[in-house]
Amino acid sequence: SDFLRGVDAMDDSLTFSNVAEDYSRANMESGRGDVLVSFDYLNQHHELEAEYYFDWFDTDMIYHLGRILAADSDPRELWMISDGQGILLYYGTEAEKDRLTEKTGVDFFDCVTMRMGH
Repeated sequence: SDFLRGVDAMDDSLTFSNVAEDYSRANMESGRGDVLVSFDYLNQHHELEAEYYFDWFDTDMIYHLGRILAADSDPRELWMISDGQGILLYYGTEAEKDRLTEKTGVDFFDCVTMRMGH
């Protein structure tokens, strides 16, 4: 839910509601298991399964959310860059992402194909 709140804050058009997490399949003592995350976006209900591993974030959630955002009618998509420990996300069109890359020299991954940008 923190991840979705963060992405939601990137743009007014990104509105995730009815966000819920179900930890019933995770063993908090061993730090392992699965967490079911559900939310509504554009009048559609989504349920995703994230691997629970202590305090690590399951980065597959970025891929799954990227697919959901790529399927809407908005030309903007979710882009990312990672240094191995942290992840920076950007929400915009490919042209906007390309301008950001030109200005910063930082290549962004497309969250759906996980390929580096131009």
